[in-house]
Amino acid sequence: MSAAETTVPRTGSGRWVALVVVLVASFMQLLDGTITNVAIPLIKRDLQATDAQIQFVLAAYLLAYAALLITGGRIGDIIGRKRSFMIGMVGFILASILCGLCQSGLQLDLARGLQGITAR
Repeated sequence: MSAAETTVPRTGSGRWVALVVVLVASFMQLLDGTITNVAIPLIKRDLQATDAQIQFVLAAYLLAYAALLITGGRIGDIIGRKRSFMIGMVGFILASILCGLCQSGLQLDLARGLQGITAR
């Protein structure tokens, strides 16, 4: 049996549950980007962030996400897709909490980079 045959449910509600979980994860990423874009004026005011820091808040996430996307897929092949997905989800949630707790523009830039790493 190949790896695809052992990990992908062929019939039943398992496929639909997997689809819903993956769609919720994709929605979380889209929602996160939208929230960040809408909150930029407040972030700039409350954290006294510079224009460069604000630009990097957006770029740090995308750069980390894009740079490690293929690596994340390979990690899923090695340790299992479900385990990799769960680690990524927990990491993304923890990084989101960290973003909310940031007190400076630099901290937010670093937290958004971490969020991009875990979003793979």
